[in-house]
Amino acid sequence: MSYYDQYLENRVLSASPVELVRLMYRGALDATQTARQHILTGNIAERTRALNRANGLVTELVTSLQAPTDAAGKKMEQNLRRLYDYVLHQLAEAAITQNTRPLDQADAILRSLLEAWEQIDPTPEFHEEMEYEPSAAISVSA
Repeated sequence: MSYYDQYLENRVLSASPVELVRLMYRGALDATQTARQHILTGNIAERTRALNRANGLVTELVTSLQAPTDAAGKKMEQNLRRLYDYVLHQLAEAAITQNTRPLDQADAILRSLLEAWEQIDPTPEFHEEMEYEPSAAISVSA
């Protein structure tokens, strides 16, 4: 395991739930950037690997959504689910067409959502109030 992989693993294992979400968004954006580069150079294997990584991270974001009990929360969960579905569709479109345009749209959504998550104050008091049940293990391998 490389030094970077160890660093990333330690960062994930010690992250708060808010920071884990941020890491997933950043990882998905990094993966789409890598996929974009490989589309432009025609490296199909690496493009596929990067798109699969982005897909896995967005899928983890979908599976981590929890069913809220209030109407406003339900509406937000539905809207997030639709956005994630659209991003997943754009990732598939980029793979099929080998075009970077769908990645631009996916990135715009992911960046907007990341910016919103970066506005959340992850203070210890906030963490204690949160109920968090991780839905699946997060893989840090490439």
